[in-house]
Amino acid sequence: MKNSHILGIIFVWTGAFFAQPSFAAGTLRIEVNELFNLMPQNKVVILDARPVSDYEDDHIPGARSLPFGRTFENLSQTGRVLPLQKAQVLFSSAGLKPDDMVVIYDSGLLLHAARVFWTLEVYGHANVRILDGGINAWKQAGYPMTDTPAGFSPTHYVPSINPARLATRLTTLVASRKPDSFVILDARTEPHYEGLQSEASRFGHIPEARNIAVTQNLSADGSRLKPIQDLAKIYQDVPKSKKIITYCSIGLASSLEYMVLRELGYNVANYDASWKEWGNDPALPVINPATQGTGSR
Repeated sequence: MKNSHILGIIFVWTGAFFAQPSFAAGTLRIEVNELFNLMPQNKVVILDARPVSDYEDDHIPGARSLPFGRTFENLSQTGRVLPLQKAQVLFSSAGLKPDDMVVIYDSGLLLHAARVFWTLEVYGHANVRILDGGINAWKQAGYPMTDTPAGFSPTHYVPSINPARLATRLTTLVASRKPDSFVILDARTEPHYEGLQSEASRFGHIPEARNIAVTQNLSADGSRLKPIQDLAKIYQDVPKSKKIITYCSIGLASSLEYMVLRELGYNVANYDASWKEWGNDPALPVINPATQGTGSR
């Protein structure tokens, strides 16, 4: 009976993941002036994705601390997202409510904010944005800062996992064998994709994966996302009729690529454990251009 229940859960999960709903394109970023104008209306919850020490030094007035590192099950070992029970504690302790409009910022590199963005979407939060340019853009615009912690009450947040947003080792393996229905995007730099560098024991990339480094999505100084029309050109050869899976080394850079693809209207999931899991599992296939073959380096 227990095994039947587990198989049922797996069936529901994979069925939801492989479904092909359509998504409309729309902005998932917000500019600092827009955020500043929303704040007096109490229509937004602001989350600071930086480490707690940075938050304590200074932050946007009213922002609540939710460090990106807490979205990982174990950041030193894997990119896997924290389990549902811990997500409930994390979101509740941040005082979130399901209908809140949430804006997330970080130091300006956008990766940390994107990881929190993706985690909220994985656990069913529908109204999330990233502050383009992060806290640096806020400061450059001359808006106020504070070191006073935000005052708010904890809530009882009940997350519900959205399997369409989360790719696993199993679903990514299946996708790698079905290139007619899926596109796997490697958000790492080219040397990683080509098998010259690796954070895992093996080198190379997932079979059938294409390489679009996350840096291609950013402005020359790396502080802002490119305009949406420029991003559309970067992904013009990626068909919207297919399900997209992003991955990187540890599910961080791929979270930003996930957010960009969401903004462009793709049906996309992020493989959170990413290369740190795949590249360390000898049972999984690897393409290593540096050795012109499949397997380990």
